[in-house]
Amino acid sequence: MGTVLFAAGTASAADPGGVYPSLTACSNAGNAGVAQGRWGGWGCQPLSDGQAELWVLPELPHH
Repeated sequence: MGTVLFAAGTASAADPGGVYPSLTACSNAGNAGVAQGRWGGWGCQPLSDGQAELWVLPELPHH
C-alpha cells in the first residue's frame, strides 16, 4: 500500500482527482490545481503499475 503525501492542509476530506501515468505527472497536476485555485492541497498515492492517483483537498478559506 502506498503513502499519500499532502502538499498543504490536512488529510481530513481528500477527494480523488484522477489517475496519472507517473508520480511526476500526478505532482505536476497537483501543483497546477493549487496555482489555479482549484484546490488547497493535494497528494499522490503511488499505484502498483507505476501510475499515481491524485487526491485533492478543498481550497483553504481565506481569512
